[in-house]
Amino acid sequence: PVKMYEHYPFPQWFAQFISQPGIQQHAKAFCDQVKNNPIAPADKVHTWDGDIYRELYGPDGELFVDGGKEFHFFFLLHADFFNPEGTTGRGKHHSTGVASMRCLNLPYHIQEDPLNVYISGMWQGPKELSAVDAQLSHILKITALEMEQAYTWGVKCHGSADAATPTVPGKEIVC
Repeated sequence: PVKMYEHYPFPQWFAQFISQPGIQQHAKAFCDQVKNNPIAPADKVHTWDGDIYRELYGPDGELFVDGGKEFHFFFLLHADFFNPEGTTGRGKHHSTGVASMRCLNLPYHIQEDPLNVYISGMWQGPKELSAVDAQLSHILKITALEMEQAYTWGVKCHGSADAATPTVPGKEIVC
């Protein structure tokens, strides 16, 4: 059966996200923390302590955190299901799914702020989709393609609250 999937395009959301004061400074501070500590600490206390930030290269072959004048953002993709009717003693009867992303560059206390969480899409059950059977793959594919374009081409936003705007030279997704 055909099911409805509501999707909110990443470039639209990113334009609103980046227009908030201080967002670009948080992105730069995060990348600076990683660059100033080239070896990841054994004890992981902060998000930037992770090894991935020191091993991920951008499309230009340079370390992704080393963006020069550009701002580079890291996002965590999450998909989950919930019962919109609440939990009853008789178990779940309906399940709604949501795919969301949060920006890891931000301090933890504002990562979960609704303005800073990208809800890429929602879909209704009646049952949870199975991750084992890859039933989520066709739904998350749209978000993955948008993120691949943003990673490869970059995103150029106009009217940011801060003076500089994030972009990767060449083909940009314009907000």
